[in-house]
Amino acid sequence: MKPCLALKVMIGLLGISLFAGCQPENYRWQTVIHEDGSVTRSISQPQSKMAPKILDQTQWQRIRAHREYSRSLWPGRITDSRFESSSSLSQASDEDSYLLAEGTFQTLDQVPQHYRFELEGTDFASELKHNLIINDYGLVKEYIWTEVITDIVVYEKIPAARRETIELIVKLIEDGLQPGLGDDYNVTPLVEWVTHDGNEMLEELTMLILSPDIRTLEEEARKKRFEAVVIKYGMTDISEKGMEEFLRLRLKTGIRTRDGMPITEETVTKIVENLKNNKDTPIGHAMDNAFKKHCGEGDEASAKLAELAARQVGIHGVPMLGPPQLFDVWMKLPGEIVETNGTLGEEGFLSWPFSDEDIWPTGYQMTARSLLAVKKPQASSLNQSKLNSQSQLLTYFRLVSSDPELKETVENCLAYNSLHHLKEIENKRYKLAGSPQNGNKHASEERADWWRARQLLDLLSQDPPASDK
Repeated sequence: MKPCLALKVMIGLLGISLFAGCQPENYRWQTVIHEDGSVTRSISQPQSKMAPKILDQTQWQRIRAHREYSRSLWPGRITDSRFESSSSLSQASDEDSYLLAEGTFQTLDQVPQHYRFELEGTDFASELKHNLIINDYGLVKEYIWTEVITDIVVYEKIPAARRETIELIVKLIEDGLQPGLGDDYNVTPLVEWVTHDGNEMLEELTMLILSPDIRTLEEEARKKRFEAVVIKYGMTDISEKGMEEFLRLRLKTGIRTRDGMPITEETVTKIVENLKNNKDTPIGHAMDNAFKKHCGEGDEASAKLAELAARQVGIHGVPMLGPPQLFDVWMKLPGEIVETNGTLGEEGFLSWPFSDEDIWPTGYQMTARSLLAVKKPQASSLNQSKLNSQSQLLTYFRLVSSDPELKETVENCLAYNSLHHLKEIENKRYKLAGSPQNGNKHASEERADWWRARQLLDLLSQDPPASDK
């Protein structure tokens, strides 16, 4: 990597993707959680981004190939018809660049890790993590699902990464530009600008990039927000041309001759041309040597600069790492959805459409929670029909999940097909609660305990609710 490319990486912290015009990659996956906790996972994503072991057909019940489809051409879920219209791997053409696969796994741990976006040459990677918790409350099961695409930013470590960025730019100026220009020139004013104003500009830009609202704006509105920051520091246009003009301004105002005079436009042009094209000149050689000294060469240099940027804006926020990524995720839990950050659609499927911009800097999380009424044929003495109502289902869950003694009591009722144990608990708690007029200082708490048992008894009783004691 040459110094001019290093400059582009630093400028890339403005949040301008150099791949903005590239065709996005489409990632789709779909999860169905079954009542017993087994998982059916369906995926569609570029074959080039799949680890070789993921292509192992023994891990999937079916695996096919298809050409790339945009969201407009493929707006819906992964269905059987998609598999039927796709090609077998043996008959796939060069255009079939996407993998379509599906498998059912007894546990979540057996689902292959099919998504991993690495920062090449570093230990940094964005990957998929998911978790399923199933809580059994006798007549109701609770399913809690979390799926996260990770990123690597740690907010409290951003200032250190920013300092390293500024220090690197200063070193390239002092060990490269200064020797390249020779003793007739002084770069101290430029170093001072980078150390103070440049540091402040980078801090403001980083905070803007990381602000939650910036990604909700349209491209033009977003650009204006960035321009409002950089215009204070002399950059009037966020573009390749505008950045070059900004560089010329900083060089002209930041470099002086030894007698204190500004450098000429000719000298500015010479420096810019050397930075852009790494010419065989004293400036070019000096900058190249300084870059090798502080950044390394080739892939090592690329990794160092990309890691420095990623620590501030995340792996998915670093320009030059690849084309945009679009994600469409669907999932279905057993029972009634009671909490989610997704959108509930047809056939009980939740959906999350998002892009790589939503992942950085700290990851993208999808969550859902459901309640399933579990029919127990052997527990005919308990009135399970009421749990067909969502409100009663939630009432049962609230009572049993918040009261360990009631949870244990329900287990005993199910084991013996009788409400006897619950009636005993209700009666015991009523006696402990006593009457508020008796001066019992704990009456309110104990009466609340009794009222939970009473509500549960009324809910599960085959008989009409008893009158208040």
